[in-house]
Amino acid sequence: MSLPDPAPDSIALITGASSGIGEQLARELSEMGHRVALVARREDRLQRLADELGGAERAVAIGADLAVAEDRHWLAARIEDLGAKMSRSSSTARATASTAVRGGRAGG
Repeated sequence: MSLPDPAPDSIALITGASSGIGEQLARELSEMGHRVALVARREDRLQRLADELGGAERAVAIGADLAVAEDRHWLAARIEDLGAKMSRSSSTARATASTAVRGGRAGG
């Protein structure tokens, strides 16, 4: 699957970003110039990774357990708060591991 070119008004949403494939994908997309929204249950790890990748201008840490409906709703609201709307989706379980999201600037 190809991704859109990095743009100042886009963000890639990565689930499972606190370790393993999700973390590696976040690093690679960030290296390619994409802003990333990092999602996983372990918010402390996400925040360290977000800081490593350049802070809130480059990476946003979002702690959520996507097995919990309330957390899924909270994640959707958080993405909306970032001024983003969903435009493409996939999943880490299928090894593509990203959702490209278009929208406004992230504040953290």
